Amino acid sequence: MYSSPTSLRIGIYGCGAIGMYIGTVLQKHSNCSVVYLVRSNRLKESIEQDAMESVNIVPMREDHFSIPLSELDISTDPCRMKNCDIILVAVKSMDTEAVGTKLS
Repeated sequence: MYSSPTSLRIGIYGCGAIGMYIGTVLQKHSNCSVVYLVRSNRLKESIEQDAMESVNIVPMREDHFSIPLSELDISTDPCRMKNCDIILVAVKSMDTEAVGTKLS
C-alpha cells in the first residue's frame, strides 16, 4: 500500500485561476507545502493587493474556503522550485516552452 510523504513540497508555476485553485486545494486538503511562482513583482503585488487578507476559493462541488495570504508562499524566483518534489506548470500554452527552459 502506498504511504504518502509527510512533507511533500509542490511548486505551482503560474498563479492564475488554475494555478491558484490547484495550489490552494492541495494546501488545504493535504500535508503538502506549496510554493507559488509568478513571473514578476508586479503580479505578486497584484495578488497580494487583490487578496488583501485571504484568497477565497469557491469550488463547484465543495464548500467555499479561504486561505490567509500569510500562508501563501508566493515568489518571483525560479530557484525556489529547485527543492520541490513536484512542479505543476499552470501557464498558457504559448508560455510553456519558456517555462521549461527556465526550470531546466
